[in-house]
Amino acid sequence: METSDCYRLDVVLDQVDGHWPEEVRISVNKGRVEGTEYSTDLIIYRSGQITFDRTRAGILYPGYPNEPPEGWGKTYSIPAGLKSNATSNMIITILIDTSSLEVFINGGQTSLTGLVFPPKGCTGVNITSTQPVHVSVSTSDY
Repeated sequence: METSDCYRLDVVLDQVDGHWPEEVRISVNKGRVEGTEYSTDLIIYRSGQITFDRTRAGILYPGYPNEPPEGWGKTYSIPAGLKSNATSNMIITILIDTSSLEVFINGGQTSLTGLVFPPKGCTGVNITSTQPVHVSVSTSDY
């Protein structure tokens, strides 16, 4: 799926047969520029963690003469609010513009934000899963 540079992505994940997959990966700002693959990835684990991975998100620290701060461009994880198989669905809202990404899980029960600087034209979205999961997706530009 292709998008604009600034958009809202709404994803609803529903269990299949009462089980969550081990991993669901939502890749945004996805694209290839001069032979290099770019994406910003959100990985939702059955264990209850969500990982924000910007190691392939683009320019790590644009316009600054010094090295980026420690931890810039690395992954980090937070609790995802996925308590167990008792939770049958998860609603993920992602707000994306040319330099930031904001993620809200289940209406803001859990949230995270990060700076990203994808190359121009990297506007793809891809969702993958290690096991079956029902996925509903909608986008709207802003």
